[in-house]
Parts: sequence; structure tokens; C-alpha cells
Amino acid sequence: MENFTGFDPEAVDDEAQFPVGTVVAHKGKFLMYILADENIGANKWCVVNDFEDYTTEALDTTSDANVGFPVGVMEYALADTKYGWLTIYGTVEASCLVSCADQVPLYATATAGSADDAAGGVEIDGAVSLDTEPGTGTANLTVRLNFPVVRVLADAT
Repeated sequence: MENFTGFDPEAVDDEAQFPVGTVVAHKGKFLMYILADENIGANKWCVVNDFEDYTTEALDTTSDANVGFPVGVMEYALADTKYGWLTIYGTVEASCLVSCADQVPLYATATAGSADDAAGGVEIDGAVSLDTEPGTGTANLTVRLNFPVVRVLADAT
């Protein structure tokens, strides 16, 4: 874990300003410096899909190939091929689907970047919802991240 002068968790960089994969502590959260592999909206769930260049994309049900890879929430929008900070520990607002309950494990969905409490093939191991989605569609709910990773459920085939 590093401590940087002038660190800005909202920064979007055209070129790497820190080594990719760097993890920093900031205001009760841990953030990882990553490279976006696609456009990623604010409050979207993401998975790191490469430990060499730390490319990151929106988490979805096809992320089962990334077992054990880090998952986090992009708190600020990040464009394709830009560098930024992915939150991997702490309390954040994250995109969840209709009627997601509180105090439950979360799973990837076919809606890229959104999670739900409906058990599916790809679990976000290390994340729990702390709010209930009011049943109106997709909402940003308060979730707790504890260094989550992709886990594939045994009966998911």
C-alpha cells in the first residue's frame, strides 16, 4: 500500500501516473489504480481481467472466466483506455437491480456493471448490500466491499 502526495481518487488520466495495480488507502477505503478496457459508468461494478496491465471492464455474467480476480466499484465514470481508481474496500454506492434486498450476498447480472441478490453463476465474494432497492428498476445502493473477488458457484453450469 502506498501513500501519494496530491492523490486524487476522482482523477482520470490519459497516461499512467502510478504503477497499475497500486493500492492506496484513502478515507476509510482502499482503491486500486487500473486501466479501463471499455467505457465504465459511475457506480458500476467492475472486474480486473489482467494482472499484467490491470485492465478492467464492467462485471457481468460472462465474468466467470475471471475466478479469483478482484472486483470493485468505479465511483466515477472512466472512459475506455483511461487510467483511474477502482474502490476495492469500504462502503460505496453501487448499481443494483430491482428489489435487491439488504444484508445479502451479491451476484453479477446480465446488465453489465450492475449486481443483484438473485443467486446466479457469478458471485461477488466479499460484497454485501446494505440497502434495499425500492422496486423501481436499477438504483445505486449502499454496499460494503471487503476486497471482493469473482467466485463461480459450483452448480452454475
